Amino acid sequence: MRDVGNRLINEELDYDKEKLKILHNESIALLNCWQRSTYEAIISSVDNEEGTLFFIHDHGGMG
Repeated sequence: MRDVGNRLINEELDYDKEKLKILHNESIALLNCWQRSTYEAIISSVDNEEGTLFFIHDHGGMG
């Protein structure tokens, strides 16, 4: 049961998983080769619990 006394936590936990999956897939399709390679390395590290440290630095346009 959610903590009804903490509105901020409740708002953060209340998201549309299907909408996020669609947004994720659309975003992945827009990555360039370098971004895709970086994304896959990070996801692999997380999935395999490797604890790798990543430092990403690039000029403008990276958000």
